[in-house]
Amino acid sequence: MASEDLRRLRVARGYTKASITRLFNFSNNENDVGLSAISNLETKRARIGELFKDYEQCNKEILALDEADAEDVEDYEAKYYNILTILNEAIKNKSSSSDAPSSDAPASSCKKAKLPTIKIETFTGKYREYTGFINLFKAIIHNDRSIDNVQKLYYLRSFLANEPFDLIKNLPLAEGSYEEALKLLEERYNHKFKIVNEHINALLDINALVKSNPANLRQFVSCIKQSLSALKNLNVTTDNWNPIILAILYRKLDTYTSRAYQLERDDTEEPTVTEFLLYLEKRALALENAEPSPTPGKSYHKAVVNVTATASPACSYCKSNHRLFDCSKFKMLTSSERIAFSKNNDLCSVCLNKHNGKCRFHFRCSTCKQAHNTLLHPDSANQPQVSLISNLGHNGVLLPTVRVKLYSRTGSEVHVKALLDCCSQSSLATTKLINVLGLTPSKDNSNIIGAGGKSTDTQYSIPLDVYSLTMPYRVTANCNVMEKITCQLPQNAIKLDAINIPDGITLSDADFHQPSEINLLLGADIFFQVLLLEPVPGQQERSAQPVEDPASPHPTVVNTKFGYIIGGGLPRQQTSDKSKVTLLCTQCDSSLNDSLQNFWNVESIPETFCERMSEHQMCEDTFKSTTVLENNKFQVDLPLKVPLNEVNDVLGSSFDMAYYRFLNLEKRLHKNINLLSDYEKFINEYVDLKHGHYIDFNQLDFENDPLYFASHHAVINDSSKTTCTRVVFDCSLQTNKRVSLNDILLNGPPVQKELFDIMLLFRLGNYTFSTDIRRMFRCVDVNPMHF
Repeated sequence: MASEDLRRLRVARGYTKASITRLFNFSNNENDVGLSAISNLETKRARIGELFKDYEQCNKEILALDEADAEDVEDYEAKYYNILTILNEAIKNKSSSSDAPSSDAPASSCKKAKLPTIKIETFTGKYREYTGFINLFKAIIHNDRSIDNVQKLYYLRSFLANEPFDLIKNLPLAEGSYEEALKLLEERYNHKFKIVNEHINALLDINALVKSNPANLRQFVSCIKQSLSALKNLNVTTDNWNPIILAILYRKLDTYTSRAYQLERDDTEEPTVTEFLLYLEKRALALENAEPSPTPGKSYHKAVVNVTATASPACSYCKSNHRLFDCSKFKMLTSSERIAFSKNNDLCSVCLNKHNGKCRFHFRCSTCKQAHNTLLHPDSANQPQVSLISNLGHNGVLLPTVRVKLYSRTGSEVHVKALLDCCSQSSLATTKLINVLGLTPSKDNSNIIGAGGKSTDTQYSIPLDVYSLTMPYRVTANCNVMEKITCQLPQNAIKLDAINIPDGITLSDADFHQPSEINLLLGADIFFQVLLLEPVPGQQERSAQPVEDPASPHPTVVNTKFGYIIGGGLPRQQTSDKSKVTLLCTQCDSSLNDSLQNFWNVESIPETFCERMSEHQMCEDTFKSTTVLENNKFQVDLPLKVPLNEVNDVLGSSFDMAYYRFLNLEKRLHKNINLLSDYEKFINEYVDLKHGHYIDFNQLDFENDPLYFASHHAVINDSSKTTCTRVVFDCSLQTNKRVSLNDILLNGPPVQKELFDIMLLFRLGNYTFSTDIRRMFRCVDVNPMHF
């Protein structure tokens, strides 16, 4: 009996869901809503309320009989509130339009300017953003009497994220919950002390001026004025803060701006923040006026260092708000296209930016180790010589390609040239494409078999949603991931004047005649899904006839859901390349020999093979061969992985990063006076014992001689009875070449015994001594040749 009741309730719920879905489709159709009368809309509004009550009642009764029911209630709740909101707004608009002034009224009273929609930014929990958010929310939604509290609560939840959303997400969607939600947010985030602190921290953490140019100066002044204005709006008296704020801002200026301000200001009067900001604005205006105006026949290359990344589009290829080396569309180009774009736009071959003089970066290609960006490394010009399944004598074959759209993990569009292959049992995608999309494939071992029985093992696969660029169509392809699918297709450029393409068709791949890299192959399961056997407009036969020589082979035009494709035989004059491309298929079974071999590999006894020369052994040999005793002190060489004369080229300079860490260390020490005292005591002791010495920076050549600086920081151990504060040097600090000192040093063997042996000795002995040799490693000198 219970099963019969459960079946009846689920049928009733299905009918209710269908009715809600029909109303949802109606409300989201602007034409249907716009043509409906007010009475019709009010009837539908009443109907959706009844349907949702029936839907909730069915859910309650089903859950009483089956607690494991997996109904997606949130989906239909969202549809209900969406329908209710649209119908209420439509009824309100139609009612206001019926009350509009008559035609006898003045024209000025009938016309009203169309204002842009006010967008409420999502509140994520930052205290200084709460006041602006809640004021805007109350002005737009809270004060709107046509919206009930349930809808207001729904809107409020949609504008919250992270911690604010977690604070109210468990409140039920009921009348009284809206006021409770506002109260919770007010108690949590309306703290004047916290808000003032965040604005003060914004002043303390403002980005330093690395270089004085108009954009940097104006951004600097804008940040200061915003923080000070916000503090005044919070009734914080900042009139007497001039000395403190100026002391903070002086440290943020570059050397030239600070020196110029000190020389120009009046020493007889006390400086003020207003005077300081006025000087910076005048300096920015002077720098703008001093910039050379463009002259016919001359071009000026200006490098602008922006304080923030949102000032202007940084990508010179797609004009989006990211760097060129992060542009997914630029990465999808072939190497020759990337090199040509870089040369045509006068981009630096190292950093891919525009600048004058020598590049300050020292990147090297990860492939050839030359001084250029990896994205500009030329691919090999030799195309693989593989066999074709169907060879047409001396004539070539044009394989059909399409342009499709994919979406990356961040939601950005990526357009890819794909090959349609009706003879492949699986779809393929390159590792390059997966990296550009930012997706993570799953483990899936497969064996890809080509012509001649040649096999390729793949270890990963991933489902990709492939979208058409010509019509609303999507298909999911389960792709095996490979390093490379095939060579560039077509292998040579095809002259379009030798082929008549019918008028009135939209080609899926407009550049089908240009050699391009193939990063996606769609197999037979996709190929036969997208075919549309419709006649080509303007001709009875679906083929692109050649202009000359009717007996010559010619490609065929076929309509698909991705657009029209062209494939087939090419005219004789178009086929000069002798390399052929094979089609692929997946082999689903393995041979008996492979199975037996895998069985014996699993059942075989593991064998121990000795390495020719392990890293531990090389480090030990270096230690034994270079250790000397001089003046009762040991001296050793650093166990380098590279020759000593190549260390500077491989390692690079770490001064910038070490200096940045040193500034952070200073901030930390100034906040903790006791830590500062312990740190100063350590540094003074370090120098007094001659374990370290000062270096004159004026004698160092930072431009021509890369130097490695190891940063240091404090490690605090309150439980230590001897040394609560220790200073640790970090040799894993990376240089401008993304290499650290530890990366080029050999890893020596462990000096202590295995943990099991140590625990066993603790159990066997009667006494245990724990000792520490103070400054033991400082008593070992390093070969001066390694400085």
